[in-house]
Amino acid sequence: VHCSGDSLSWFRKYLDEGYTFMGIGGLVGMNSDLALRFIDQVFKIVASYPDVFLHGFGATRIELALRYPWYSVDSSSWIKYTGNGSIFVVINERPQVVHVSEHSRENKLRDRELKWVKEAVESKGFDFDLMRKWTDDKEVNRRAWNERGMYNIYMLSRLGTLGLKIEKGEKKWTSLTGR
Repeated sequence: VHCSGDSLSWFRKYLDEGYTFMGIGGLVGMNSDLALRFIDQVFKIVASYPDVFLHGFGATRIELALRYPWYSVDSSSWIKYTGNGSIFVVINERPQVVHVSEHSRENKLRDRELKWVKEAVESKGFDFDLMRKWTDDKEVNRRAWNERGMYNIYMLSRLGTLGLKIEKGEKKWTSLTGR
């Protein structure tokens, strides 16, 4: 099902015909509010069909991945962020992307933010100083890229267990544990 046009009528048709595994696409590049409204409709419809499994193609935004009970999602964002020198962190119960490499960027972390991010990263067993490297040495860059990549995979695979979710109709994250 593609997030456009009359795809919801086709979605209902497939559900009525008994399809149980379906993919939802067209999310990449779509305005956040439009994507959320469309996916809200999809999950509202599917709620009356037991045993239907939905896959989110290009559910790139973390809010899309955690807001809904997807069977599975895919995204290439983590690899793009990794390559650009950024990592995922949770700040004030909100997943965010921060640039950590030494490669020049406008939105560099301030010293106190850098200290907090370093402590958060190292508390999970990752080498923050290594992931910050950005040099002319290809081997050092490869190791730094791998460290950021492994950390991003670690974080993204655990966002749900960190107790985070986004409330429908709101743009704020709340804790699943009530904290």
